[in-house]
Amino acid sequence: MNSYNQLGYHIFHSMQMNVIIYQKETVISEYLMTVNLVELEQYVHELMKTFYESTKIISKDIIIQKYQESECVFASLKHNDIHMILGPFLDNNHQISTVSQMKVKLKIDAHHSSILNQFYEDLEIMLPNDLRFIHKLLSTYEGYDMNSRIHSLKLVSLDITSTLPQEKLSEIRLYIKNNYAFEEKLMKGIETGDPEGLKNVLNSLSTFYLPDRLPRDTLRNTKNKMIILNSISTRAAIKGGLDIYHAHEISTKLGIEIEQMKSHHEQDRISLHIVSTYAEAVRDFKTLHYPDLVRQTYLYIYRHLKEPFSVSDIAQSLYVTQEHLSRTFKKVTHQTIQDVIMMYKIMEAKKLIEQNELNLIDISDMLCFSSSSHFSTAFKQQVGISPKDYKKQMLQTT
Repeated sequence: MNSYNQLGYHIFHSMQMNVIIYQKETVISEYLMTVNLVELEQYVHELMKTFYESTKIISKDIIIQKYQESECVFASLKHNDIHMILGPFLDNNHQISTVSQMKVKLKIDAHHSSILNQFYEDLEIMLPNDLRFIHKLLSTYEGYDMNSRIHSLKLVSLDITSTLPQEKLSEIRLYIKNNYAFEEKLMKGIETGDPEGLKNVLNSLSTFYLPDRLPRDTLRNTKNKMIILNSISTRAAIKGGLDIYHAHEISTKLGIEIEQMKSHHEQDRISLHIVSTYAEAVRDFKTLHYPDLVRQTYLYIYRHLKEPFSVSDIAQSLYVTQEHLSRTFKKVTHQTIQDVIMMYKIMEAKKLIEQNELNLIDISDMLCFSSSSHFSTAFKQQVGISPKDYKKQMLQTT
């Protein structure tokens, strides 16, 4: 690993931002963050490419470019024939309205909006002196010898164990016994698609004795507990009738959110989020006893809610005629495909309204309604009130 590769590697890992280093317009080092949202990753990579093309012919040591629509900032640092591109980062705290605008621009639905929110939370704030410092590193950095030996002193173990009093051990045994019953209730709530019931079960946990955290109960351990909860919840959802592919899509998304946990204090919120997400999916997308063609139709609708598509598009993707698909779907579900598409669009609209981050016109556009009046009419037909009135109700209850 040459010196510039080492520098790029350390900037990438310490500042959590993309680093690309060119030497005479040839990439010699490239470290890119993985964003688990295709639309966002493509957007960032396109900005980096555009920024590089616009700066490679400018002979200035430090250049920055801020893209107003997203507030993302990129930096160009040059020394001799070396050209380093950094970003994205922020030059100030981002605006909530910017995140909302990006959700609309990238057509990010409610299921994935938390990834975009986390993306902005994780962006570094870089000030001019930070860039000057990195440029100084670029011009003076010398690589270290990768073969230098590192000597470790003998591991020392300290005996810090203590004996728990008998009454404490009894309380812990009671907790373990209650914990099994508690887990069974959680899994049953997922299987039956009962998110409201799950909230009551989780609230009852406060009546149990929860042993104090051990010194080694690290954030990593907390994440591991959440991973286990995610895994057993996946199985419960599949048992409850959720399509296996759909369940594993949810599992992957939740796995990302678990890894993004910052502290133990998020455990309760993440736990509720995990079990509720699966229970809602079982309730809304239960397809256990349906033939594969119908299950795949549901999955297509779920995956493409934020895109314009027709029944013909679904049929083409499943290699059947539109007539056969519509007839089979109606026979099995007693609903038309168009009715189900509209039902899921309104379900998604309700979630977006409850998040209170986008205005109604943006939600209408994101879900590909032909007009805001069409959205309002369809919403009122299913919910009983207009989107505007629904939003008022949500604001009054929060």
